[in-house]
Amino acid sequence: MSIFCLASIFFLTAMAVSQDAQSEPNAPPANLVPPHPGSPICVQQVDERTRNLKDNSAVEITQSRICRNSLGTLRIETFTTSGVPSKIVIVDPKNTSAIVLIPSEKLAYRVGAPKGGGQSFIGLTGMGEALPEGNWKTSERSSLGRRVFNGFEFEGSRTTQTSENPAMTAIYESWYSKAIDLTALAEAFGPNWRHTARITAINRAEPDNSEFVIPPEYEVHEIGK
Repeated sequence: MSIFCLASIFFLTAMAVSQDAQSEPNAPPANLVPPHPGSPICVQQVDERTRNLKDNSAVEITQSRICRNSLGTLRIETFTTSGVPSKIVIVDPKNTSAIVLIPSEKLAYRVGAPKGGGQSFIGLTGMGEALPEGNWKTSERSSLGRRVFNGFEFEGSRTTQTSENPAMTAIYESWYSKAIDLTALAEAFGPNWRHTARITAINRAEPDNSEFVIPPEYEVHEIGK
């Protein structure tokens, strides 16, 4: 499993260890910022997930701030509906490990790399939902051209999955910039759901080193080691 896939799994671990899930987002942000070295950046990200239920639709919105330093280490910070930081996950790509911070309880969890896992959807890790059973086939990737987001040029692509029996379609679109190693917008459409993840602000300054360590006042626990 790549370190790119680990960020979402580590975030799900954070949900498991947290004791206060009221008013907090239930799903992790999509991995629009890969943990690659050499391109420091901080972004504001919004994820909107819509699920079509039997009688109505349910919408879930996740607000997050994601920073990547020059070493490729990620800090993924999500917020409650009132704007208070709820969980922080610091992903270390070099050691394939993470630190989970729960600010409300001043708790820190060192998390070892999980085993196994994977995804059945074609998009970025954290995008969409698992596809229902079917004879799914992936079409060739097609180009959507170029667009400018927040002053940077991004190249778009679309990939489609189809199932004939039963008849279903899943579509994944994304806009990526190699220059700043970032996906500005990703959209996934499944049989009964839709997920949009977008970057709303970009800061290319090197984030402070203090954002990637455990605060001294936190109580530390070890998980998965």
